[in-house]
Amino acid sequence: AALLVLCNKYSQKRKKIRICWVRDWILRRATYGAHNNLLKELKIEDAQQFRNFIRISAVDFEELLSKVGSVIHKQDTHLRTAISSTERLMVTLRFLATGDSYQSLMYLFRIPACTIGGFVPEVCSAIYTELKNIYLKARFILIKLNGNF
Repeated sequence: AALLVLCNKYSQKRKKIRICWVRDWILRRATYGAHNNLLKELKIEDAQQFRNFIRISAVDFEELLSKVGSVIHKQDTHLRTAISSTERLMVTLRFLATGDSYQSLMYLFRIPACTIGGFVPEVCSAIYTELKNIYLKARFILIKLNGNF
């Protein structure tokens, strides 16, 4: 019986003690992150490279943001400042454009990979919901015209 108690004690996973809640370099996102530095510069100074970075023009980006911004917007809390809808959309578009891993995007945008993994599907769903009637109805109309129901 004592052997079972000892085996059970060692086999149980110990609760991981967090050394830090958020890494210091991630806290400097507002100062050094790609959204607040590189992308703002590209948007103003070099529209072609902005388009190359997220595969959408600045004008189209703003239009898309106006459509999905209210859906993907999160409220600030007392404990943290929420990631802006602009930043959420940029990270998602960069992910869709390049297929970079969440880990790679974490270093570029200074947003934790687990957080990116949480909001990328939400933003993709919002984009689909907002744009499906505009871009997918054309196929439905063609099918209807051809009589291929």
